[in-house]
Amino acid sequence: MIAVVFAVILSAGLALIRTLPPKRMPIITVKSGDTQIDCTVFQVNWYGAVNNCGGLSEYLKNVDIDKLPWLKDGDDVEIQFNGIIPKSYKLFEHIKDKDGFREYDINFDPTDRSGSFIIQPGNANNTSTSGQVIKGYRLDCVWARSNNCELVFIVRGDAAATPVPEVN
Repeated sequence: MIAVVFAVILSAGLALIRTLPPKRMPIITVKSGDTQIDCTVFQVNWYGAVNNCGGLSEYLKNVDIDKLPWLKDGDDVEIQFNGIIPKSYKLFEHIKDKDGFREYDINFDPTDRSGSFIIQPGNANNTSTSGQVIKGYRLDCVWARSNNCELVFIVRGDAAATPVPEVN
């Protein structure tokens, strides 16, 4: 009887440990095919230690646009969590235009420590003089109340063939 009680307590304890967030923030990698995409964690709150390094606009100031990877419409982007997958996550696409960045929700539902999404067509209103669109992505992840981060990465992409009307 004591052995059974001990086994139940041990099993419950191990299950709890598996659900706790890791001691360090998991490494998150982003790639499209064989192309590794540089990403930066901008805001981290891990067990009370907070680090806020700016955001997407700040990141863009320090990036050489010409060295960003060019992803075509329809390319698959994979995000891998090398650790425990977050309890909640939200992926946003930010497309640069004359007023800054416009934000769009992206359908992203990782399973088994990774997830992917498809690059959607850009908007001709957001095209630079070189015929490219700058697309920023922000992934908000939460492992627990005091364990979360904001991951940012930027790519270049194709512009849409026709302008999309402005929404006021």
